[in-house]
Amino acid sequence: MGIDLAVKKAFQFIKSEQQESGIFFSVAGESLNCSNELLEDFSDGESKAWTYVDQHSVFPTLLIANALKHIKSCNESEEVLSRIDDFLLRERHKLFWVWNHFVPNHRLYKMNPYDIDSTVVALDYLQDRGKLPQKAKNRALNLLMDQINEHGLFYTFYTFRGSLNCSWRSWILFLRELRAPLSTRVFWKIVEADRRDVDGVVNINVLHYLGRIAGSEKVIKYLRKELMEGNELQFDKWYKTMSVIYYFGSRLNHQKYAELEGVFSRWKQNLMEMVGSKEFSQLHDLDLALLAVSMINLELDQKYVSPCIVRLLEAQQSTGNWKKKAFYFGGPKKIMGWGSDALTTAVCIEALTKYKDKFGIN
Repeated sequence: MGIDLAVKKAFQFIKSEQQESGIFFSVAGESLNCSNELLEDFSDGESKAWTYVDQHSVFPTLLIANALKHIKSCNESEEVLSRIDDFLLRERHKLFWVWNHFVPNHRLYKMNPYDIDSTVVALDYLQDRGKLPQKAKNRALNLLMDQINEHGLFYTFYTFRGSLNCSWRSWILFLRELRAPLSTRVFWKIVEADRRDVDGVVNINVLHYLGRIAGSEKVIKYLRKELMEGNELQFDKWYKTMSVIYYFGSRLNHQKYAELEGVFSRWKQNLMEMVGSKEFSQLHDLDLALLAVSMINLELDQKYVSPCIVRLLEAQQSTGNWKKKAFYFGGPKKIMGWGSDALTTAVCIEALTKYKDKFGIN
């Protein structure tokens, strides 16, 4: 099967999974009776992960949007993306243009603070779609720049961190916590997170959205140090697989940060050595797609990307989808994970279309 036909079938599946509101439901898994490895694949063997359909999380839809946004002048993609546009514009904070992991009717919405990862992925997407007014962009930027720690790095959450020296913008956003101090306290007790968290991939995504601006040198320096030391799987609480970290990090290659050239060279070498290895032969569909996109972002030769594409074309299900795997987790213990067939399929569409655009091969 060629790429065009595979993508057409995949979009038919994507459209069937999208809800009228524009959201995509995801599968949430909990490793109550299984290992972390089985949770990643939502395995249903002897010791299966406990899974359920999550109808209330915004972030999986953001990831699907991020994967599909580069596809231009395609009726099928435009229909899907237009619905996502409307959904995200409804779910934003009306004044400051920030997003929560959950929709408002979820029981954890009021406890869960708005987060910077959801926000910058949403802003980046809406900007690419021409749906981000300049006034809104400025408001979001001003609030984002208030969330920087003493080392010049971006916090993970928009949350009250004990200091009274906050901007009026932050105070307005923090009012939701101050109105419900007990439930907020319970929230921070039950999650694998802290108000002062700084996460590596979150800072990668902020840098990708903002580009090089005044103060970004500290973020770049931090990323260079952590990634050159091989700390990819330790410097972020939510993304715990190398394929996902390559996927987000490799996008920075287009912005040509000289300080990160050593990181990208190291990643290129790792990826070239992986192709054809035993590890490569055992990769899940999602990992293959993530790595293919990463290789294209890092400008690797076609001969390294092609094995991923061949296997993806062979692995597509008759219904047009590829199989789900956990994309991100609820913390470093990997007790919970989120993913879906639709999310895997969106990343596979991204890999196939970028491969065709880059190398001109169907």
